[in-house]
Amino acid sequence: MLKNLLFSLGLFVHQPHSEIKEAAEASVMLEALKAASVLGVSKLSDSPESYLLTLEGDVQAVFKPASEEEMTPFFDVAIYEASRFLGFPNISPTVLRSFQIKQVIRVKKDMIEYNLINATGSLQRYFSGEIRCIPSKGLPQWKIFYYLFRYPEMSFDRETIPDSEEMRCLSAASLEKLKSLNIDILKSFNLPRSDEKLNAILERRNVLLQQIP
Repeated sequence: MLKNLLFSLGLFVHQPHSEIKEAAEASVMLEALKAASVLGVSKLSDSPESYLLTLEGDVQAVFKPASEEEMTPFFDVAIYEASRFLGFPNISPTVLRSFQIKQVIRVKKDMIEYNLINATGSLQRYFSGEIRCIPSKGLPQWKIFYYLFRYPEMSFDRETIPDSEEMRCLSAASLEKLKSLNIDILKSFNLPRSDEKLNAILERRNVLLQQIP
């Protein structure tokens, strides 16, 4: 269960030969996700509302259509922007994008049409092949991040406040960014939440800062 939840957020990543050069690669990848032409579409069997797109440049990405009932795609994009702001590298590049796509896929003897005309949703880089979980040094970051934002589709047996040892794992730059969070910055991420819930994030931020030794 936890593995699937982390994978849905892009927290399971391809095993590279060396660490990803995050800033440069993320910039290139974001441009590809925003503008690259779609070469192919298939349905993800383990996620009925998600589609695997093949983009120009041999890039694969997961597209989740959004609707008035399905707000998760907007959270996907907002959470990625929040992770970039805080300097947390474990979430895959994610953008909001609209498509006009129509593809027919043969399933056994039936023809099934997946119609994404004028669909808008989150497009997140997808890693195929060998995957690994976020490294142990990134786990405190993820625990801090989850405590702060409490991604709406995720739940754990225990929701504990990160302790002082885990807070020490934050870089000086990330700590300064955490301290600088305010309502306007949170709104800039376009989190689909009310002002009351955004203020609750700031209250949890204050709890985190109290854990700093």
